Amino acid sequence: MIDRRRLLLTAAAGAGLAAAGPVFARSEADDRLDAMLSRWFDEDVDNSPETATNLGLDRGARAHLSSKLTDRSEAAWRTDRATADARLQSLADFDQTGLTRPGTINLAVAAFRAQTASTGASFDYGAAVGGGRMGPYLVNQMTGSYFTVPDFMDTQHRVEDRDGAEAFLARLSAFGPNLDAETGRIVRDAGKGVVPPDFVIDLTLGQLKAVRGQPAADMAMIRTLERKATALGLTGYGDRAAALVEAEVKPALDRQIAAFERLRPDAVHDAGVWRLPDGERFYAHGLKYWTTTNMTPDEVHAVGLEQVASISAEIDTILKAQGMTEGTVGQRIDALNKDPAQLWPNTEEGKAALIESLNRQVAALDPLLPRLFGRLPRS
Repeated sequence: MIDRRRLLLTAAAGAGLAAAGPVFARSEADDRLDAMLSRWFDEDVDNSPETATNLGLDRGARAHLSSKLTDRSEAAWRTDRATADARLQSLADFDQTGLTRPGTINLAVAAFRAQTASTGASFDYGAAVGGGRMGPYLVNQMTGSYFTVPDFMDTQHRVEDRDGAEAFLARLSAFGPNLDAETGRIVRDAGKGVVPPDFVIDLTLGQLKAVRGQPAADMAMIRTLERKATALGLTGYGDRAAALVEAEVKPALDRQIAAFERLRPDAVHDAGVWRLPDGERFYAHGLKYWTTTNMTPDEVHAVGLEQVASISAEIDTILKAQGMTEGTVGQRIDALNKDPAQLWPNTEEGKAALIESLNRQVAALDPLLPRLFGRLPRS
């Protein structure tokens, strides 16, 4: 779906171009485009409570979103796919007559994102449209509700009053159904031959079981709720939240774990998506989605090989200058990473020294950024 923040950045970039040259007065076409993109933005916020919270928009008329999680069901996914196609068609039909240069840039950005979303919608599996981390497997070691919701609840959900604490509990109650919806889609995708490779399942199961095995009261999100509620003079919320996790969330985690365990015996080790339905096209789509280019897989691979060779040669020169001449570049880097002389002590003093060193590096890099970036964010 359209990410308004990216569109705003594009508009800002367009404004910067305008400032460097002619000043573009907004046109009627610009207003029509902005109205359409703004409407889509509002629709996306309403359909993604987490986004509403992240942007501070779960207030006022949208206050109800603070107690919800994004619908991860197959029905919602199919709606997202239909929306992606409809938006691409709307942009194709848009009358561009009179668009200013910034408006044309905004349209191009929106069209690219709509095109990639619509292409993703053509795949009947995975997470190629509708939010989340784009890929062939809805849940894996890097994404899935088990992974994202606890972090979101811990770091993003606001508890500023009793309503915020109650909304936290409501979101916890939505967490179990959220997991079950994903489990249903995992099983459905497996029926189409879309099963993660064995090592991905193993990593995912390890993380699922770690979440499942942690006492609810010890979970970071529960401790954070208890701390914030206590600071507001509210009592009992940590216990109530822990009870919800034990009664509703952990059984859903058990069901997801069981689903992956049923898939594991027949999982293969080959990670290539060529083995999945329409896998070659999925791979090409993934490249375009993540790189925003039209390069072919072979072209990207060639660039990668060139970069590896170039960087390896540079590293080889540096290592040899340090007297490290034996073994491959990889072997020498591995040895360097294990050399006690190159490791910070695992002590409070060592940790403080590491942070101080990193801060010095950041400070040294900061004045160099304008050489690479035309516009620097203030935050």
